Amino acid sequence: MLPVLEAIGRAYGQSSPELGLSIETLATELGVSAGDDDLGRVVYELVQSGYLEATIETDQILAPAYFRLNEKGLKVVAGWPTQA
Repeated sequence: MLPVLEAIGRAYGQSSPELGLSIETLATELGVSAGDDDLGRVVYELVQSGYLEATIETDQILAPAYFRLNEKGLKVVAGWPTQA
């Protein structure tokens, strides 16, 4: 799970402010297919456990097509929020 969250953090700058990051962009960052079952399961579990928020879901694969980091995910990948 952590390597996928870290990859999301690296690729997050390529995300849409409205939609978030696409599964295709994440798959490219990881060097796998967007339809990869393992990637789909991990992203699905990260949504279910509150690290990610699904913004566009699809019935083609288990993972959402687009997702954003929630506060819990931001804490892991970006140390957010930082304390002054």
